[in-house]
Amino acid sequence: MKILVVECNSELNKSICKALTKCKGLLNIDNSLDVEDGLGMAMNGEYDIVVVGDDISKITLDDFVRKLSAKKNCGIISIVSNVNQEKILNMIKYGVNDFVVKPYADDELVARVVGLYRKNTKTTTKNIYEFKGLSVDYDTTTINVNGVIVVMPGKVYEIFEYLIRNKNMIVTKDRLFS
Repeated sequence: MKILVVECNSELNKSICKALTKCKGLLNIDNSLDVEDGLGMAMNGEYDIVVVGDDISKITLDDFVRKLSAKKNCGIISIVSNVNQEKILNMIKYGVNDFVVKPYADDELVARVVGLYRKNTKTTTKNIYEFKGLSVDYDTTTINVNGVIVVMPGKVYEIFEYLIRNKNMIVTKDRLFS
């Protein structure tokens, strides 16, 4: 696995890189403190995942993600400080695959990176559940209800997916929590 970290804050950049060294199967971590250099590295290199902070300067996070996802097929995880519905929709619209909200635990970042890597390296057919006007793409965690994309935060989506996958079973509170 090859990862690029783009974060302008040097302390946060070091912290992200240190956390990512815990990834199993990690081959290489490159990093950039400059968003334009980072975008150039991402466009010219072969990265499985790009981790980008929202404290980047010169260009916006949306522009960075839009330019990268238009040219490259790599996973993008954003580390964000302020999250609202509009920001989430823009991140998804422009190509962010997942995000972590500050403050975050290193283990959460590692789990999201490993999970995204696993999703991106699958070579299976589309894994989609459809019922009436509901469509759930398990691979991209996209929910579509009557043509409208519904955004759910990570844990809420995980509970939703679990309930759908177990739709013909009684799911107790204890089982759901475990």
